[in-house]
Amino acid sequence: MSRSIARVLTKRIGAAPPSRTLSSTLYKQASIPLFSTRSQLQTITPALLNTPRINTLTQRHFSSSSNRMTLSVGSEVPNTKSLWEEKPENVVELPTSGKYILVGVPGAFTPPCSDHVPGYLSNYEAFAAKGYKDIYVVCVNDIFVVNAWKKQLSEANPDHKVHFLSDRSGDFINATGLSFDAAGLLGNVRSRRFAAIVEDGKVKDLKVEVNPPDIEGTKAENLLKGL
Repeated sequence: MSRSIARVLTKRIGAAPPSRTLSSTLYKQASIPLFSTRSQLQTITPALLNTPRINTLTQRHFSSSSNRMTLSVGSEVPNTKSLWEEKPENVVELPTSGKYILVGVPGAFTPPCSDHVPGYLSNYEAFAAKGYKDIYVVCVNDIFVVNAWKKQLSEANPDHKVHFLSDRSGDFINATGLSFDAAGLLGNVRSRRFAAIVEDGKVKDLKVEVNPPDIEGTKAENLLKGL
């Protein structure tokens, strides 16, 4: 798939294509994941993305996921043992005590997510000063894509201590109720964009964006104001 099609896709819906197959050249350049089959490429085109059917489909998926949301203020953060950090099978369990920030994004390397997450890297010390020394960024991409994305974003903020977690199976995001079914567009489940303030394993505050590309409500700077 050409980069131009990938850029159109990520710009319009804010989620990266499936990460099962990567071009070795693009992987080295920390580029976005590619579609793995020709049929997927034929299905997703710039013209198709402009159709009301696709736009309606995407909105319906996001609306339905909000109706089944289980993560809410006062609820416990689920423990699915599906989150990996840095390498395959290195399972991370989110803390059940203390304070931390949990951020969910639709896809690594997508323009909205690459604009959104750096705010948490650059403001890490500000969060830590308020007692939130752990920040977790979760997305439904495989661990190799997540690591490459972290490396790219860390160039501007090399000293941050933000955790980048892969929920490759989507089990964690599904358990939160903050997933949307992108099988018709991207081949798998993706996370809605959200930011949660968590204390002792329970959600103290939760911000969820209505539209995938939006980042204003879940920006690090805005979350800090509420601490």
